[in-house]
Amino acid sequence: MVGQLPRRTIAGYCPRCGQPLPAQAAFCGACGTPTPGPPLLPAGPPQPAPGFTGPPATTGPPPAARGNRALWVIVIAVGVVVAAILILAVVPVAQSASFKIYSTQVQPGDYSKSFPDGVSVSGHWSATGAKPVSFTVVGFLLSQVVSENGTAGSFVFTAELGPYLFSVDSANTTSPVTTSVTVTYNAPLL
Repeated sequence: MVGQLPRRTIAGYCPRCGQPLPAQAAFCGACGTPTPGPPLLPAGPPQPAPGFTGPPATTGPPPAARGNRALWVIVIAVGVVVAAILILAVVPVAQSASFKIYSTQVQPGDYSKSFPDGVSVSGHWSATGAKPVSFTVVGFLLSQVVSENGTAGSFVFTAELGPYLFSVDSANTTSPVTTSVTVTYNAPLL
């Protein structure tokens, strides 16, 4: 090719003045800045290598955040359990007891039952047979709490100082009497 100059390929640009640098140039032809090593390429976003599809997709937060979430779940779960235990220890739970007292014309019947101090005890009683019986509840130191005559009744008292004796005297009857007693009281669970 006569009359044509050989064509130079541009390999990059000068980092100082931005002029194009020919391939294998050691200095910038415009400002004289040395170019150590291979010439610099134009600034811009890096291009992925052929066939590169990118990093694998992840779902959810990074591993450190997942660890923090697990820690918070554990802390909240422990807090809920502790709160439940404290509530159950303080809040009274209704409890009930049922029992039967057998008595005869000769032998009165009784039943001993203890309740936590300070709880309210309520209940009812009923005796079989047509004749009235004497139903009493006696507390510690022989303090009489309930005294009723008849075939049925109800009672309420506040428990203090130890067990209570539920008694039925059927001296006025001619046959044995079974008296059913049901009590309900509130007591702390723990």
